[in-house]
Amino acid sequence: MLSCLSVRNILLIESLDLSFEKGLTVLTGETGAGKSILLETLSLLMGARGSASLIRPKADQGTVSGSFEIPKNHPVWQQLKAHGISVSDEEDSFLTIRRVLEKDGRSRAFIADQPVSLTLLKEITSSLMEIQAQHAQIRLMDPSVHLELLDLYAENEKLKKSVKTFWEKWQDILQKRNHHLSQIEKITREKEWLEHTIESLERLSPQPQEEKELTELRISLQNQNRRAEAIAQAERELRGSGKYQGASATIRNTMRIIERLLPAATLQEIEDNPTTDKADDSWEVRAPEILSALGEADNALAEAENLLNFLGNDLITDTHLLEETEERLFALRAEARKHNITVENLASFLEELQTKLSSIENAQTYQESLEKDLLAAQKSYHESADKLSTSRAKAALALGKTVNKELPSLKLENAIFEVKHTDLPEAKWGLNGKDSIVFTVAPNPGLPAAPLGKGASGGELSRLLLALHVTLAEKESTGCLIFDEVDSGAGGPTAAAIGNRLHRIGMQRQTLAVTHSPQVAAYGDAHYRISKIPKKGSTRTEITPLSSEERLEEIARMLAGETITISAREAAKTLLRESL
Repeated sequence: MLSCLSVRNILLIESLDLSFEKGLTVLTGETGAGKSILLETLSLLMGARGSASLIRPKADQGTVSGSFEIPKNHPVWQQLKAHGISVSDEEDSFLTIRRVLEKDGRSRAFIADQPVSLTLLKEITSSLMEIQAQHAQIRLMDPSVHLELLDLYAENEKLKKSVKTFWEKWQDILQKRNHHLSQIEKITREKEWLEHTIESLERLSPQPQEEKELTELRISLQNQNRRAEAIAQAERELRGSGKYQGASATIRNTMRIIERLLPAATLQEIEDNPTTDKADDSWEVRAPEILSALGEADNALAEAENLLNFLGNDLITDTHLLEETEERLFALRAEARKHNITVENLASFLEELQTKLSSIENAQTYQESLEKDLLAAQKSYHESADKLSTSRAKAALALGKTVNKELPSLKLENAIFEVKHTDLPEAKWGLNGKDSIVFTVAPNPGLPAAPLGKGASGGELSRLLLALHVTLAEKESTGCLIFDEVDSGAGGPTAAAIGNRLHRIGMQRQTLAVTHSPQVAAYGDAHYRISKIPKKGSTRTEITPLSSEERLEEIARMLAGETITISAREAAKTLLRESL
C-alpha cells in the first residue's frame, strides 16, 4: 500500500507530505481546489509523461516520491530482482519510488534510489497502484485484462501454469520435429554425395596427427637419400669412374712417373746411404721425399675410401618408402583441399559425414519418436486447456451474476453485465489457453450487449468497474486503488451505495477516493481536505487531514454549501452514523 507521499514544486503544490493508512481514504474540496493536481502527481509516480510546465513557477525542479509498504511475497520483488534492482530482505519491506522533473524538460525516475526507465517504472507501479478515472478506462477495455480478471476470480492460477507448461512443451517438440524434417529433407538430397565422399575418405582412412608424422618421415627419408648420394659421389671422386681418373690413381701415376726418372742404382744408393754429400736440394734428395709424401697421401686416400665405403654400407636408404610416404601425404592434402579443410580435420569430417548418413538411416525412427511425443504433448495441452475452459465458463456465469447484483444500487438497474466466453480458433491457441473473454454490457433494455468501451458511458463505466473491484477485492494484487469522482452524476442512495462499496473494497485493499459526494465521504476511514490558499501574490494547494470535528464540518459544507446550517450538521451526523 501507499504509506507516504511527498510532493515538491508541482503545479500549485509547493510542499506536501502525506501519510496514508489502510482502508478507505476520501479526499474532498471545493471545485478548483486542486484535486486533479493530486492525481497528476500520482500519475507522475506511475510513469506518466512529465514536462517543465508541471514545475511550480520560480522553482528549478519538481519532485514526487512515494513510499510503498509491500509484503515480501508480492511479485514486485521478483520483478525488481529480474531487473537488477537490489532491495532489503525484511519480512515486510518499504519501497521508495521517486520522480524528478527538471526545468530544461528532462525527467528522471528512481526506484530504491536507483535510476530506472519510465518503461520499467510503469511496469513496477502497475502492480502497486491503479488510478481509476473516467478519462482513463483503457485497462478495463482491454480484453486481455478481462481474461486476467476472470482467472483471478476463478482462482485459476494452477490451471494456467499447467496450460502454459504443456503449451511450451508442445511448441518445443513441434519445433524440433519441423527442424528435423527440414534437416532430413536437406540431407537426403545429399545422400549420394555423402556416400561417395565417405567411401573415398574411408579408403584414405585419415588419422589424427598423420600429416605431421608423414611430413617428419618424409624429411628424414629425404635427408638420408641426400647423404647416400653425397657419399657415393665422394667415392666416385676418389676412385674415379669410366674415363674419369680418381685421386688415388692420379697419385699412383705421379709416383710411377717420378720413379721412372730415377735410376734403380740411385734409388738403392739413396736408400742405403741416407747421408750423402750431395746438395740438399738436389734431385736425388728431393725425389724420394716427394715419393714418400705421395705414398702417405695414397695411404690417407685409401683410408678415406674405406671410411666412405663403411658409411655407405651402414646408411640404409629406402626410396620406395619415400615414394609411398609422399604419395600418402599428397593424397591427404589433395582430399583436404577438395573439402576446404585442413588435413588434421579430415578424420573428424569423416565422422561428421558418417553421422549425417546415419541420421538419414535412423530418420524414420527418430521422426516416429518425435511424432509420438508431439501427440502426447498435444493431448496434455488439450486436457489442461479444456479444464481451464470449463473453469472459466463456470466463473464467467458466476462473475456476471455477482456483478449484476451490485448494479441496481449503483443506479445501473437496467444494465446487464455479461462475461462473454467463446472458443478461440486453433490458430490463436496459446499459453493462455483456447478461450476469448470479453466483458460486455447492455446499458438499457432492448440494446444489444457491446464491449465495455463501446456499450457504456464514462460514468456508467466507472460504476461498472467499481462493481468489478468490489467482486474482486480479495483477489487482485494491486495494493492501492485510486478512484477519481466515481460518484460523478450520482446522489442520494446511489452515492451512498458507491460509498459503501468503496468502503468494502478498502477493507481488502487500500483505497483512495476523490469525491464531491457527502454520502461517499461519510464512508471514509480517513478524510483529507484539499484547499487552495492564496499566499504572497501566489496560490498554493494544501491537503490537510481532518479530525472528527473537522470532518463533520466538511461533510456539512458539502451538504449545505458555503453557509453551514444546523440541519446540515445534523444531516452530516446522520450520514456518518449510517456509514458505520
